[in-house]
Amino acid sequence: MERWSGSEREGELDLLREGFRPFFLGAGLFAVLGMILWFGYFQFGWSLPVAAAPALWHGHEMIFGFVAATIAGFILTALPNWTGTAPMAGRWLAALVVLWVLGRLLLATSAIWPAGLVAIIDVAFLVSLAGYVGWALIESQNWRNLVFLIALSVVIGGNVLFHAEQLDLAEDGGSDGLRLALNGIVLLITIIGGRIVPAFTRNALEREGIAHDIKQRKWLDAAVIIAVFAIIPADLFARGTFTAAAVTLVAAILSALRFLTWQSERTLGMPIVWSLHLGYLWLILGLLLKGLAASLPSLAGIVWIHAITIGAVGTMILAVMTRATLGHTGGALVASRTTAIAYGAVSVSAVARIIAPEVPDALYLFFLGLSAVAWIAVFTTFVVEFWPRLTGSRDAGPQADG
Repeated sequence: MERWSGSEREGELDLLREGFRPFFLGAGLFAVLGMILWFGYFQFGWSLPVAAAPALWHGHEMIFGFVAATIAGFILTALPNWTGTAPMAGRWLAALVVLWVLGRLLLATSAIWPAGLVAIIDVAFLVSLAGYVGWALIESQNWRNLVFLIALSVVIGGNVLFHAEQLDLAEDGGSDGLRLALNGIVLLITIIGGRIVPAFTRNALEREGIAHDIKQRKWLDAAVIIAVFAIIPADLFARGTFTAAAVTLVAAILSALRFLTWQSERTLGMPIVWSLHLGYLWLILGLLLKGLAASLPSLAGIVWIHAITIGAVGTMILAVMTRATLGHTGGALVASRTTAIAYGAVSVSAVARIIAPEVPDALYLFFLGLSAVAWIAVFTTFVVEFWPRLTGSRDAGPQADG
């Protein structure tokens, strides 16, 4: 796979040496810019030249702009470890980044472009990533990690469904596609979280000489993944029914049982670790709220959606990006005070967004604004603090386990 590399060429940009660099930086920048545009729309009435309903555009870009970039950064960084091959770098990495950027530009101005062109460019990004990942895994016979390709295919399917509505090929394809893609992301978090949270917790506790009893329970890991995967067909074919609610509640309960084996209370003095636990805890809460929503009309869909998207996805992404950046640029695995505050501020954004529909009308926009401002502050902090590491050379320190 050397032809995908080129990171040792003289004069090559440090930004294009490893996949996490441009995509984590791009995700951070887009998290800020995308939320500013959305904040301007609902708070100040800014015009958005988008073909879809603005709320659908917002949901699409948080998933296929922000989250998709972090997925690419994570997988491209992990892939060399999985397969023993050189990382994608140089011109190939630049081409993938350009494809992601083009997608964002076209979606932000989709009202002036043919819907087919927007769909092709936007879908092509994750399809290209999946093709590269699938080829690398199959060539190296790394069958264990093909599960990531399955989850990624679910996310791609959601994007195809979203654009099908824009092409007048599917009714309600926009919202259905976003829900399908979000389920794929929940599956990815379930798989990745089940691997890294206990492993990183165990490593951190052992470095500090703290006794623990964290063990991988393969049967429980498998049960959680199967239960979360079952949410996908349940949502597609039985949404709003007792069956779909029961499947989601089972996934929440099994996820909680697994979480209890990770001894979160021992990590409270380690922000770089407890942030991962906090993100997974938000996932459990989101699944629980989603499962209960069918029988409790007061739990509007927007509640569980933002518990998962802002709370779980936002926190896990920030935790993984900061840890991976430190680990792969030779830094110590210690979160700064500013980063630790940012970990907690994601929850402020989530809580404010969740309770906004429940407060008096006079306070609704205030809590929406608080959620948006907290989100913008979090990822502005990430960009400012980690820009030098993402664009500069590696430190002299040893590469850590992140």
